[in-house]
Amino acid sequence: MFSKLKAWKANKDVIKEHRDAPKSTNIHEEYHRAVRTKSYADFCNKAQLLANHPSKIKRFSEFLLEPDQETIPSILDSATFSNTPELKNIMLTYFDISAEASHICSNLLKGINQVHSDYQFFQRALDIDDGDSLESFELIIIELSSFIISSDPFSNLENHDFKLIHDKHSSVLHHLKSMRKRVGRKIKHLKRKIGGFKFSGSGSSLSKVYDQLDIAAKGTYIMNRDFDTMSRLVARLQDEIEHSRAMVQFCLDRKEDRVSMQIVKELKKSDFGFRKHVEELEEHVYLCLVTINRARALVIKEMKNSRP
Repeated sequence: MFSKLKAWKANKDVIKEHRDAPKSTNIHEEYHRAVRTKSYADFCNKAQLLANHPSKIKRFSEFLLEPDQETIPSILDSATFSNTPELKNIMLTYFDISAEASHICSNLLKGINQVHSDYQFFQRALDIDDGDSLESFELIIIELSSFIISSDPFSNLENHDFKLIHDKHSSVLHHLKSMRKRVGRKIKHLKRKIGGFKFSGSGSSLSKVYDQLDIAAKGTYIMNRDFDTMSRLVARLQDEIEHSRAMVQFCLDRKEDRVSMQIVKELKKSDFGFRKHVEELEEHVYLCLVTINRARALVIKEMKNSRP
């Protein structure tokens, strides 16, 4: 659990950059509390269990997304802004894009699971005590041969997926902030009209809509930053995998060459760093999934609280 909290430190910069965070509901505080709870650990265990069962792959992302996407339309229909198509559509888009983000995260978890599986051969090869003997080296070559024929663990997720999700997040964030600003102006106008009196009726409804838009905008902003980070982590990991494959292929092409033995030793030296990078990506994906679910839950909570 402590290792997973390290990834939280990187997200502190997001808090500093997003100056217009709502005072009443702070997603970062909710997020920070979430990663300390037993429910977060249970969520990670559930995701790992599902990732290890190929028969459930088809609905993998559905199991990880909370609340379920199928429940969203009925919740929106009962919300304060249900009779305002523009507001309803942008909130529906927000939930759609967060569901898509969760789906991409689940694909990343599948890829990471494959990395763990593929690297069992790689790890067994590196664990062999070569002792500079030809017999040990031949055993190493057998294990490396099994590793080299494995497929690309991230073939189900290309770089353009991150570009597309970034563009969608940016577009949704722009519309949420624009609408939030418009609602904010209406609230200020009403406050000038009624003076120091307490909001009621339409004024109270507008305030609740503003809070919902504010939370959705904050969640979208954090998701966008998280996905930018994951894009870089995936690219780095793919480069390392390709580099390892190239070195392994060199060993296989020159089995009797003493230089190949030296390359195996170099692979052993770099193995720890590689495994840390896999762990870092995995932790970030889990934290991103928690962010998505917490943001969705907070928006829905505001909607339910705003019902007459």
